[in-house]
Amino acid sequence: MIVYFSTVSRGASIDKGGELIKLDWKNKKIIKKIAIFPSDPQIHEDPNPRGNTRGGRGILFSDGDLVVATYHSLHIYDQDLNFKRKISHPLFVGLHEICKKQDLICVSATAIDGVICVDTDGILQESWWPRENDFLQKHLDIAPLSIDKSVDNRLRFLNGKHLASKSHLHLNAVAQKDGKLFALFGKRGLVYNLSDQNIIIENKGDFGFHNLVVSNNRIFTIHTRKRKLLIYNQNGSLLKAINLLKFKEVADIYKKSGGPNYNLLRFFEYFSFAKPIGKIGGFLSRQKAAATLFVRGFHLLDQNRALIGFSPATIIEIDYEKEILLDFFQYSEDISIAPHGLAALQ
Repeated sequence: MIVYFSTVSRGASIDKGGELIKLDWKNKKIIKKIAIFPSDPQIHEDPNPRGNTRGGRGILFSDGDLVVATYHSLHIYDQDLNFKRKISHPLFVGLHEICKKQDLICVSATAIDGVICVDTDGILQESWWPRENDFLQKHLDIAPLSIDKSVDNRLRFLNGKHLASKSHLHLNAVAQKDGKLFALFGKRGLVYNLSDQNIIIENKGDFGFHNLVVSNNRIFTIHTRKRKLLIYNQNGSLLKAINLLKFKEVADIYKKSGGPNYNLLRFFEYFSFAKPIGKIGGFLSRQKAAATLFVRGFHLLDQNRALIGFSPATIIEIDYEKEILLDFFQYSEDISIAPHGLAALQ
């Protein structure tokens, strides 16, 4: 099995903010790795020391090629990671996960809470704006985002002020099943059927969700903060929640990389862009915005196996039916490096 994964290096300079890596999973051998970052338009400064504009995001296979998201663009590579071309659009802002809907590529434009679907030439074909939906406005007590969709918005949301809005959904994942689109509102723990305009899953008062896969009979998402894989039935009822710390190998990495002590230091800065304070801040340095076992990245292999990523730079393979860990690979012990996108060719 060949595994492709993207990384985000928190606190790094933008041009060193992440990599795209091709891995021989059986032999745990890196076949190739390249730097990946948004470059056109160029981002000179990122006021957010966390991921934000850094590194690679979601990954998907399309017509034999690898499509990898960056903050404002889709980079297309062949399977040997040779760059072929780029797709971008004025509404590609803060891209996270991506999916294929027939011949369209759909992205979660997280910074502006939208789903943007373009053709292979980057021409807009569909767009979805949940915050403009009357039902969701009333149900979630949210307001539309103030945005001029006719201009280039790719560098207009770097300061992060929009993240503090109570209406921000943090729409960070989009998935397709049978021609229908589904979106995950990470800040609300809500899975929404964009095509039918109805709520499938809702976790009221909870936040920190990421990744979304809708399969034939299951819905998968990750709870980043609680370090859990959540599996739901198609009707939205919770089938199981697998705590990744139950696996000895994961717990060992967690302890070795600082565990709860590290996360306690990080807590004081989690929701701000402020610089670290005093000796604690000096200790954190570029790791100030990182956290051990920050879960990000999910790829469904088959009806019982999946790949999951977390910091520091680790990917695990689990049997989620038997709830056992099958294998794992740690790329780096650097707590600031976290996987983001995951894809595999078996």
